Amino acid sequence: KGNTQTGEGQLAEKNKTASEKLAYFRQDQKGLVFDTQFDGVYVISFDDNTQIVLHDPSAAGWTYQTFAHYTVPDKTPHKGYQGYQSLGDETTFATLPAQGTATYTGISTAYVVSNNNNRQLTSNVMAIVDFGLKGVRFETSNSYFHTLESGKRVSTADENYNFKGTASWKDGNLFSGKVITADGKLSGNLNGKFYGPKAEEIGGTYGLKNNDATEHLIGGYGAKRK
Repeated sequence: KGNTQTGEGQLAEKNKTASEKLAYFRQDQKGLVFDTQFDGVYVISFDDNTQIVLHDPSAAGWTYQTFAHYTVPDKTPHKGYQGYQSLGDETTFATLPAQGTATYTGISTAYVVSNNNNRQLTSNVMAIVDFGLKGVRFETSNSYFHTLESGKRVSTADENYNFKGTASWKDGNLFSGKVITADGKLSGNLNGKFYGPKAEEIGGTYGLKNNDATEHLIGGYGAKRK
């Protein structure tokens, strides 16, 4: 769960400034859109050029969670910070099913970062959860890079950036595990949580890199139980 605090003075002014810079996009400036699952993000820009891009949960058919990408600039040229965060109405551990399996399907957006260059990647997500064993089999598919060239969106498939792995949880609503890309060049960590009163959805983040850490794949995902 999240909340927004407002008050007098500097905090209130910052909140006012941020709200005035809140924009919603279902398409780019040329009217080009992803398919409906990926369609729609909220963008919040701050005076220091910090930016938060929040995926519209209704566009993906979600009720209880979503994820956001954030970038924090650095005064050093070509430096800065970026990452993903999953947020929503978390399932309490006590209400997680004790037995049974469930399949969750959804989407992911990510960035492949190398040589100070960001490439946007989208993928489909599938997770098979065994509540009795407290385990998750996770994989992405249909990975596409997206660029704008001469005002037109160009989408290029790249199956090498599909990845899969397993995760598990113990005494709380947090699963974690290891994943590796289809070509074996990137590997790293996957984290996630269950969302909704009956674990109707999952969401989380991941981070992978190659052996010499010159290429990173960072992303967020959300999925709904079928």
